[in-house]
Amino acid sequence: MSITYLEAIREAQAKLLRDDERVFIYGQDVGGTFGGAFKATKGLAKEFPGRVLNAPISEDAIVGAAIGAAMQGMRPIVEMQFADFSSIALNQILNNAGTHYWRTNVPIPITVRLPSGGTKGSGPFHSQSMESIYAHYPGLLVMTPATVEDAYTMLIEAVAIDDPVIYCEHKYLYYHLKADKLPEKGLPTGRARIAREGRDLTIVSYSAMLQESLAAAEELAREGLEVEVVDLRTVKPLDTDTVLASVARTGRLLCVGESFPWGGATAEVIARVTSQGFHLLDAAPQRLNAKDTPIPYHPNLWSIESMPQVPIIMPQLGESIAEATIVDIKVKPGDEVVDDQEIMDVETNKAVMGVTTPCKGKIDKITVQLKETYPVGAVLGYVEASEADASRFAKQAPPTLQREVAEEIPTRADQEVAPVRERKIPTRGRDGEGARVGDLPVPAVTKGASFMSPRVRARMAELQLTTADLAGIMGTGASNRVTIKDLESFLHKIEDQTAHEASAIRAGVADAMRRSWTRPLSTIGSSVNLDPVLHDRQSRDPKPGPGLYVLRALALALSKNPIAAAKLIGNRVVQSNSIDVGIAVEAEDGIMVPVIRGADKTSLLDLTTKYKELVDLARQRRISPDMQAGGIATVSNFGTFGMEWGTPIPLPDQTLLLGLGAGKKVPFWDEEKKEFVPKTEAQITLSFDHRSIDGGGAGRLLKRVIELLEAPSTL
Repeated sequence: MSITYLEAIREAQAKLLRDDERVFIYGQDVGGTFGGAFKATKGLAKEFPGRVLNAPISEDAIVGAAIGAAMQGMRPIVEMQFADFSSIALNQILNNAGTHYWRTNVPIPITVRLPSGGTKGSGPFHSQSMESIYAHYPGLLVMTPATVEDAYTMLIEAVAIDDPVIYCEHKYLYYHLKADKLPEKGLPTGRARIAREGRDLTIVSYSAMLQESLAAAEELAREGLEVEVVDLRTVKPLDTDTVLASVARTGRLLCVGESFPWGGATAEVIARVTSQGFHLLDAAPQRLNAKDTPIPYHPNLWSIESMPQVPIIMPQLGESIAEATIVDIKVKPGDEVVDDQEIMDVETNKAVMGVTTPCKGKIDKITVQLKETYPVGAVLGYVEASEADASRFAKQAPPTLQREVAEEIPTRADQEVAPVRERKIPTRGRDGEGARVGDLPVPAVTKGASFMSPRVRARMAELQLTTADLAGIMGTGASNRVTIKDLESFLHKIEDQTAHEASAIRAGVADAMRRSWTRPLSTIGSSVNLDPVLHDRQSRDPKPGPGLYVLRALALALSKNPIAAAKLIGNRVVQSNSIDVGIAVEAEDGIMVPVIRGADKTSLLDLTTKYKELVDLARQRRISPDMQAGGIATVSNFGTFGMEWGTPIPLPDQTLLLGLGAGKKVPFWDEEKKEFVPKTEAQITLSFDHRSIDGGGAGRLLKRVIELLEAPSTL
């Protein structure tokens, strides 16, 4: 024997009346033979005489009397004929019942039953869902049972709670839901449940929309998509933990509710997920609610299926014409049109032509903008048409004509629209994602690792990965966004390749380079005659290497122009008080950059001694972080490896990096001897942060370094 949702509510009330003499039911017509507007109390007045009481037609008085009884220790159940009518009692519910305990320490254990939600033809005064209004106010609990079992157990628990409870029972579920038997115990108040497990999307819903969500999930399962459905059960308190755990499994969220969208329960769920679980998301959360309009009477206004639409298609305008630009829109949504009525003018590269309606009807929406270009076959709008016309065009239209080109744009025929650039209209992907730039959180042209979902970035942080590490990934999400599945697939593939842990030095260098590339860097270069340096070197003991000559020359040049190495931090130019220059030293598995303090005041002899000490320390891995911090520039002698030219990257906390290439003999015309003579020439480069110094300033600095190198006695 099965029991309906309505019978479960009746049985719960009977049990409460039977088990607790403090319980009574109060409402309009609840005590008569009919048993209330929906027969939820039928037979109870006879079984429990004097405890199922008819009330006057005054919701304000009904709730006020129930509050008074609750103050005296009773546990009243108030039945509103329709949830809509409870608005007349808002003052009693919100300001009296909801605040009384906080003002007096006296509880108000009343339960207000609200037959909620819409059915066809009920109109704006008998169809509303009021749960979000009551959830907004402190002091109230709001229950929204979506199953027969919850309808029974949650009502029993509501009456046992010492706080006021708004119990929203959906009228549509009264006879549409059945169960084999009633449970003895249910989940605790405020605990959501997983109504269906899935992996691709989380749908959070409650009340009658839970059943719709489950039906949609089953339909999507036939297409290979597994949707997880969460039944909130109560919208206040809200079980955020269960929702977040589900989103962590799926990465996507859709909230479905029957109430109006503004300030609703679905908005609250999304707000909590984005504030507490943003890192779990692969895509922006979405919600599905009733339209932000009063609820209509006419049954045809309840369903899109009962308002068939025929698309207005960009026609084939000539054999060689593939697209056209909208130059005039002559109708607006709501206009009645006849068959073959001209409603738009479009311009091709040959002529201006008209677009006509496919059939008679009413313009539902226009999906294009003036002065934008659309391809042949694009959907320009929709006409509400008869069933016969809609069926006829559905059979005729080829698949390529079924895609919309844009979100609805409410354009009046007399509206001026600023010219916009021409655009292409890509098709939608499997998830319906694609060219809807207006409602996507990323540019439609974004591809691969240049945009990753918050969920992917959280996983990357956990694995200590950066965007640069994943540059080879092409995403499959919205606008080619990288999703968690793309990341896991990428990680799985590299498991089959040879790999080993990077050393601390290599990881540090990699991190420094990643951070450096967040700045606008540039490199300039020139040639330098190394013969004077090589000649001067022979007269010194110990003999400094060419890199130390370069370091000394850079330090002296900066001592006269320290602003060249300044850093831009916010809107401030920060200049060091000391010319501290780093020099790149090769270790076994990476580069270390110890800093020589006051390099402009350190002689070449002392630089040579200091450099030898630093090389020994680097090879022993004894260069401390403090020894590498605080430099304003670095010198790199990549010529040591035979390289002639390079564009080395400045460290993240520095503005400049001077690089010296390998010297080589080149012919040089000696004007005095009137012959070519050999000269040792090297390329010298200066990489710099373009925010702090421009090309001219960098050029003058590099020129001064070259002048000093070609006159080494000044060093």
